[in-house]
Amino acid sequence: MTASRAARAQLVGLSSASRLLPGQTAVQDSILAALQAPPPPPVTRRQRDLARAARREGERLSRAGDWGGAVKALHRATKHDPEDADLWLALGRACIDAALAADAVAALMQAIGRRPAEAEAHLLIGTAFDLMGDVTSALAAFTRAIELAPHSLDAAIRLAGALAVAGRRTEAAALLERAAGEASSVPAMLARARALALQERPEAAAETLRAAVLREPAHASAWRLLASALATCGDIAGSRDAARRAVALNPLETGAFLDLVRAETMAAADRPLLARMAAVLPDRRLTQRQRMVLHFALGKAHDDLGEPAAAMAQFDAANRLRGGMFAFDRAGLIATVDRIIATFTPALLHLHAALGAPDDRPVLIVGMPRSGTTLTEQILSSHPDVAGGGEMQFWLQPANTWPADLPPDQAAELIGGIVARNRQALDAVSPTARRVTDKNPYNFAALGMIRLAFPNARIVHCRRNPLDVCLSLYTTFISARTDFAARRADLVLFYRQYRRLMAHWRAVLPPERFLEIDYESLVTDREAETRRLLAFCGLDWHPACLAPEGNRRAIHTASLFQVRRPVQAGSVERWRRYEPWLGELRALLDDPGPPDRA
Repeated sequence: MTASRAARAQLVGLSSASRLLPGQTAVQDSILAALQAPPPPPVTRRQRDLARAARREGERLSRAGDWGGAVKALHRATKHDPEDADLWLALGRACIDAALAADAVAALMQAIGRRPAEAEAHLLIGTAFDLMGDVTSALAAFTRAIELAPHSLDAAIRLAGALAVAGRRTEAAALLERAAGEASSVPAMLARARALALQERPEAAAETLRAAVLREPAHASAWRLLASALATCGDIAGSRDAARRAVALNPLETGAFLDLVRAETMAAADRPLLARMAAVLPDRRLTQRQRMVLHFALGKAHDDLGEPAAAMAQFDAANRLRGGMFAFDRAGLIATVDRIIATFTPALLHLHAALGAPDDRPVLIVGMPRSGTTLTEQILSSHPDVAGGGEMQFWLQPANTWPADLPPDQAAELIGGIVARNRQALDAVSPTARRVTDKNPYNFAALGMIRLAFPNARIVHCRRNPLDVCLSLYTTFISARTDFAARRADLVLFYRQYRRLMAHWRAVLPPERFLEIDYESLVTDREAETRRLLAFCGLDWHPACLAPEGNRRAIHTASLFQVRRPVQAGSVERWRRYEPWLGELRALLDDPGPPDRA
């Protein structure tokens, strides 16, 4: 059956709304061209036969783990029979397995155009949007999947994950609780454990997961989730044991391998673990993401063992995969920084200075990722008057931006709405704390809006040696999208644009609300820097802040294992071990003054 003209028009609209990456592969180029073409002629019997044969070949290659070959075969099948929605669905699945998220979106748009009520298509396209970092589109797709399949636990889990990333953790937890209901199955127990984790109850989540693995001891994913829950609440030894069980049951649980390596410093006695990971790498059933995680784990292990050449070979392999998943928009980043600097001038901040709320609870901890933001929050949240909010997503939502054409008389309404919503988010962390931290490092892009909405908010800018921070980004697996970190040259560009924007904020924000903390000073002169940090936040001295490793609050970032250990200076000037492999990062050596626009 030929897709209707209305459906084809909907597909064309979706293709522009989804921010696809033009020219990423021949698959996407041909799909986007097909969207603009007139309806094709009827499919012949021979074309259908050829399409079926290509589909069988694609499914065989998928079972064998040859994701690239599967994509090519299934793409060929859709060319033979472009009106078969099942072929587009199969191509979308294969693209997701091959980490070709944008191609998956394009293929699944075709499936949805032909079969709009197919819940699986909406679930898959939401997964692709999630991989691309497009949370808004992922939310819309998962919501539609739930509408079409209201009893799908998988759809509820995916939607809850997107809600949590968007900062709507309470909604996410409620959704999972409803989806699990009174069911006693292991999948329902895992959903309840996820809900408890979202409610910042990691101990209760761990108990639920212990019950799950007692019921089904061979459930590898349950063991992996248990390892994650135990690590979140600080039980590193228990986390290691659970991770070992996970990989023993299923070596493709690569996240558990990563947890094992990050949980402690690898030593010579751990060589068998490295050998096991290396033995899994050739397994063709690994998705590209799983393979990337394994390379990062092996890189960290070789780094611990003092083998920088072997470590960098693994990190380079991981980043080749990471770079293949996403395209970094260099021009777009520069344009965004230009726009922010041009918008949030001293004149604008002065004009609307009286519109914000006097609330002085917010403490925004910003900086480059891997610059010490988690450690800084751990120090502050060890104080009894401080509640740690973690990496809240509030300020980076489109609703909290300043429209270029905003009439002056609408400024009060915009700021008032932002204040009301943010106060709800702060209350959800703690309705009673004197200070609530938000340590999303990327909030450095939103400091203008934060200043307008909360003029009494405190901004803590975490700085770190540019080579150390960029090398750490290059060598660390981060679950959130970090497309700029996959290539050394892109890292240099991103760092320079970040620094250019911070130079602007340093010039326009009042110094009594803007504190800069150097990571190197924080780990080498802890007490003096901690006292300075507490004084800036208007807090009395508390000795617990000198032992942040004893802080038992849940942590959800890549630093969760590091901050459970006593603070040490081992990461200072780490770049020197990797000097022969710096490549384009050398541009940051003695990089003078504020960078230029390029």
